[in-house]
Amino acid sequence: MTSFKNFWQSEELQSKYIEMLGYVIDKAEDVPNIVGIDVMNEPWPRFPPMPFERKRLTTFYEKVQELFIQKKTRLKMFYEPWMSTSSGVPTNLRFKPKHPAVFFPHFYDAFCEEGSTYKSWNKELQKRAVEIKVREAQKFGVPVAFGEFSYPSNCKKHLDALTDFIDLSDKHAFGWCYYSYESTLYHDRGLVLPDGTETSMLRRLVRPYPQRIAGRNPHIKLTKKSLYLRYDTSPDVTGDTFIFVPPGKVYNISCSGTAWLAHNRVAHTNSNDKTQFVIIEFVQ
Repeated sequence: MTSFKNFWQSEELQSKYIEMLGYVIDKAEDVPNIVGIDVMNEPWPRFPPMPFERKRLTTFYEKVQELFIQKKTRLKMFYEPWMSTSSGVPTNLRFKPKHPAVFFPHFYDAFCEEGSTYKSWNKELQKRAVEIKVREAQKFGVPVAFGEFSYPSNCKKHLDALTDFIDLSDKHAFGWCYYSYESTLYHDRGLVLPDGTETSMLRRLVRPYPQRIAGRNPHIKLTKKSLYLRYDTSPDVTGDTFIFVPPGKVYNISCSGTAWLAHNRVAHTNSNDKTQFVIIEFVQ
C-alpha cells in the first residue's frame, strides 16, 4: 500500500512512469500484432480511496493520453478502472478519450473466488456487471474488452460460469483475455495439464468467434450446432470478415457473399447487399 501511496503523491514518480510508457510505445510501434498498450494493470488508490478515480486516476490518464497524442502512435490506449470495480461496481472515472482507446476492465465474482458454487444469482451478478461495463464504454465512446476474467476450479459449476461469460461477449460483441494460459502445474486455472493435455476449461473457451467484422452493428448467435453472424456494411469499413473455427472440425458454410477456409478461419467477402450474414453449421 505504501508504494501506491507514494506513487499517487509524487509527480516525479508519475512522470517517470509516463516516460517508461513512451519507451514501450517506441518499441511496440512497428510490431504489427501489438494493437495497444494497457497503461496500468489494476490501478489501486492511496487511502481514503473515494476521489481516486474521479480525480487522481482521471488526471493520470489525461497525462498518459497526451503522450499517446504527442507520439502520433497508431497504438490504442487501453485503460482500466479501479480494480475494486471488477465485480461490476460502477466506475467514477471522468476520463474523456481523445486518442483511439479501449476501456479495459476486469471481471471476478468475489463469492466464486472464495470457492462458492456458481448459482443463478451469480449468473445474474455477472450479467449485470458486464452490462454496466458495456454501458460505461458507450459513455466513454470507446470499445470495451475485458482484460481479465476467470473462475477457480474449486468453484462448483465453474464451466457453466465460463460459458455464460463468453455468451455475454457474443451478445455484446466485446473481446476478452483469460486470466492464465499456464499449465495447471503452476495455477489451478491453467488451461493445459502438465503433459499438455487440454483441460475442460480450455475446451469451453475455444469456440468459433468473429476475429474481424467488415461492417457495423454485428449480431452473433452461437449454439451447439451453428454460429450465425449478421452485420451491416459501411463505406468506412473495408476488407474481409474473418471468423475463427477450431481445428479438426467439419463445417457447412452459407453466406451473403463469398466465403472460404483459410488457416482455421472462415473468410468472407461482402456482397453488394446492405446486410451481410454468415452461417457456419458444425457437421462433426
